[in-house]
Amino acid sequence: MFDFISWSITDGQKLAPSLAYLPLPDNVVKFEQDTIKSITFKGSPIS
Repeated sequence: MFDFISWSITDGQKLAPSLAYLPLPDNVVKFEQDTIKSITFKGSPIS
C-alpha cells in the first residue's frame, strides 16, 4: 500500500498531464513523503 502511495506522489506524477491532472508541487510531495515516513504500527515504522 505504501509503495503505491509513494510511487503515486513521485514517479506517478509523470502521468498526471496525460490524465488531465496537475502534478503535485514539490513542497506537497515532500510533506507527503515525510508523513508516510512518520506512520507507525505498535510503535514501529511501517515504511
